[in-house]
Amino acid sequence: MKKLTATILAIFILAISLLPFTSFAWGEPELMLNASYDAEKKTISVEYRVLEFAGTESADFRLRFDPKVVELVDFEEAKMSNVIMETGIMEGTDNTIAIQFVDLYYVEEKDCEDDNSATVVTFNFKVINESATETVFVSMADSYNMDPDSVEKHPERATLKLPLNEGSLIKSTVEGYVSSENTDNNKNITKVIVAAVIAAVVLVGGTIAVVVKYRKK
Repeated sequence: MKKLTATILAIFILAISLLPFTSFAWGEPELMLNASYDAEKKTISVEYRVLEFAGTESADFRLRFDPKVVELVDFEEAKMSNVIMETGIMEGTDNTIAIQFVDLYYVEEKDCEDDNSATVVTFNFKVINESATETVFVSMADSYNMDPDSVEKHPERATLKLPLNEGSLIKSTVEGYVSSENTDNNKNITKVIVAAVIAAVVLVGGTIAVVVKYRKK
């Protein structure tokens, strides 16, 4: 009986000791931008997103844009419980939007999508330079703190290059962006690779034929 009691007590203590680690097993936050361009209306919608957002306590987000190409029309902040946000053009600049994000506790999973990501703010821009063929948006975080104890994080900036010659949906990560233009480029690359493979096969086949003919002689 004593051994059973000691075993149960040991399991209970172990479970208690593991609780903090289980509760605070947050993922590494990653910045991301989604954008859609309406070629007819000359408007751009940009979603400022954070992957693995659950566990975030506070952050100073930034969105940089090209004021010679686009102009900020309006924005919509995400509705989350216990969150205070202040968004606007950063003082002393004409190309950077500041997003001050503070959660009184920390961002919970219920405030995020199934993959723990969330859109913090959605921005609407108007294209003011109709001769521009593309524009660039850059997201970054001057500071980022997560639960527990406001652990400091340093997510990499994300750059999104948006072509303005057609309507498209573009997703950006720190590695780059995906667009319809890239799809065409990939098709061209595939054609070149196939042509190179065919040429190599013909060359090898010709070489083998010459060698066989030489050996027969």
